[in-house]
Amino acid sequence: MWVPLSDAKSGRLHIRATWLDLGDTAASLDLQLEEIRALQSKTKNPLHSAVLMVWVDSAKKLN
Repeated sequence: MWVPLSDAKSGRLHIRATWLDLGDTAASLDLQLEEIRALQSKTKNPLHSAVLMVWVDSAKKLN
């Protein structure tokens, strides 16, 4: 999903969300690393990743 930057003359931010399961070893990241490498081969510009952690304090009437 491309999101336009606010308070900037130009630019867009590409957002891609992935749900990661917590693991107790670095080996559990292999699948995610493979996916990142596959995506990187499709673009000429390097990809940069970040982790965003969100804590949901309360959620009601989600149905």
